[in-house]
Amino acid sequence: VHVYNGSLFIIDGREPCCVLQWPLGAPAGRVIVGEGSTLNGVNDFSDILDIAIDAAGDLYVLDGQNSRIVKIHDGVGEVVGEGRLTPDGTRALYVGFDETIYFIDEGGSRVMRFISGETVAVAGGQEAGPG
Repeated sequence: VHVYNGSLFIIDGREPCCVLQWPLGAPAGRVIVGEGSTLNGVNDFSDILDIAIDAAGDLYVLDGQNSRIVKIHDGVGEVVGEGRLTPDGTRALYVGFDETIYFIDEGGSRVMRFISGETVAVAGGQEAGPG
């Protein structure tokens, strides 16, 4: 669950997988990502593991089954780092104020940073952990 600008953003992991935006105090929320949303572009998610929201309010979705991160900006979903970023086995996601993406690698032993098309380890060992 993330809170941003007066709303909760909630992952609903049931099939079909989606993200709900639920204004604080409202009796109901609405689907903003996944089946049932009005999202354009990439909108087919199988296993949403985590979400993050940057300073501008853009939503990032960690799609585990498809090994990708999708950025939702102005109602359009776009794969981040197409061909350069493959977050296989990643379980946690954070986006900094400068849109730098941080994630934990498959083995859980390193924090990785993706910025300007490059992924580097910023904490932990240089090799992925055993799991």
